[in-house]
Amino acid sequence: MTTVSSIVGSLNDADLVGCYGEVIRELKARKIITNKNITGELGEYLVINHYCNTPTLTRLQRAPTGTKNVDALSTQGDRYSIKTITSKTTGSFYDLEPKGSTTKDKQVFEYLVIAILDENFVLDKILELEWDDFIQHKSWNSRMKNWNVVVTQKLISEVKVVFDNNSES
Repeated sequence: MTTVSSIVGSLNDADLVGCYGEVIRELKARKIITNKNITGELGEYLVINHYCNTPTLTRLQRAPTGTKNVDALSTQGDRYSIKTITSKTTGSFYDLEPKGSTTKDKQVFEYLVIAILDENFVLDKILELEWDDFIQHKSWNSRMKNWNVVVTQKLISEVKVVFDNNSES
């Protein structure tokens, strides 16, 4: 039986690099991704697909391209920000008050969903944080002057785990 691994392993370096572009084109053609932010787009696709195919979860659809701070919308109108990670820290959150500000943050989404991918880009976990959970767990990045969320065991134990690949049978 031929596997992807055996095919990829048999390619010379130039052909292997060329495959990358072909894979990107195919992912775009299938509307799995829409730009070259492969990790983020793949996570958004996997999250939206999981929510839509799990009867106990709300159905999500991609937010219109360019929607600020929001990646998906629920059929009830809730705004979802989706961050995809392969390490422990999410990407940046903007449009929030800087560290030390006494002004309350304006709510820019109802839910933060964190898609955690393993080293093979397989979905490992989906975490869902309500806005108040996000505010409680956000961390200031002094170098970038913005906020992110660090995924720790404490965070995982305190938020909704929507999917855990390790607990699936």
